[in-house]
Amino acid sequence: MEAQIPSVRIARIVEIPRLTHIHTLSLMRFHGEQIGVNLRSEYSVDPGIRNILRLQLQVVYTWLHNQIVRPLCEYGMEIDFDLEDVGIDLEDGEILLPEWLARITLSTGIGALRGMLAVATRNTFLINYPMPLFDLSELIEGDATLRIHEKEVL
Repeated sequence: MEAQIPSVRIARIVEIPRLTHIHTLSLMRFHGEQIGVNLRSEYSVDPGIRNILRLQLQVVYTWLHNQIVRPLCEYGMEIDFDLEDVGIDLEDGEILLPEWLARITLSTGIGALRGMLAVATRNTFLINYPMPLFDLSELIEGDATLRIHEKEVL
């Protein structure tokens, strides 16, 4: 009997309008200072549909103006992964996400976010500040037990 090879497929990618905002007043005041970039991520699953893993990502561009950190741009998106032959155990709101799966989903999500952000900022000076590369080894160290928000994802 052959071992099953896990399959990970992108089922859906969508921008999240409530997490997306370009701060035009800050853009007008910006004069080329250093920009900070933060990445936020959250995984969720539907306990009734265990084969769908949702990754929500948001990138936030900020700058320091008069000793206050001000937002320039926030951009959020969701990507759903359809998993086949991937064992996901959900217990008490936590999931053990294997390192290989975390790397695949996070790198795919970050790549999609980078492209979607470039399209969203194409008519602003932020097009000259592409989303930086992230070292996944700093973000993921081995298998991760993650607190998962159980909600209906489809």
